[in-house]
Amino acid sequence: MRRALLTARLGLLLPLALAACVSESVERPVGMDLAQPTVSRAVEAWEVVDHGRVIGTVVVFEVESRGGERFFQVRNAHQQDVGMVDAEGRWWRFEPHVARPVWLGSGTIQDGVCEILGVPTETPFFDVPIETLAHEARDAAAAASQK
Repeated sequence: MRRALLTARLGLLLPLALAACVSESVERPVGMDLAQPTVSRAVEAWEVVDHGRVIGTVVVFEVESRGGERFFQVRNAHQQDVGMVDAEGRWWRFEPHVARPVWLGSGTIQDGVCEILGVPTETPFFDVPIETLAHEARDAAAAASQK
């Protein structure tokens, strides 16, 4: 009888003891309290056209807090971000399921955009009003919500 009571008590105390072993930790990146958001605005856009077909779009952003420094967002024909070219002429491609962009090289903006989109470097770019891209994005979102 005593043994059964002792076993029952141990059976009740064991889950309680195991639950007490759980710990939780919260990690924050170093200097996160000092982080400042970077505000940029789209100032220009170009369409990349190969054999009469729009292959992609380049949206030029200006970072106001850095004296108008520019970077170039590269989008595919579906307006998905596929890469970027920074103010120093470095090119990166965003790969699916990869945490960091893949560095492709350095050079001119046109060479970088063409490398990211996989088209010849002589592929022409044509100016597009920023407002056109905004309207196209809204129209696509509206069409998708109707389905």
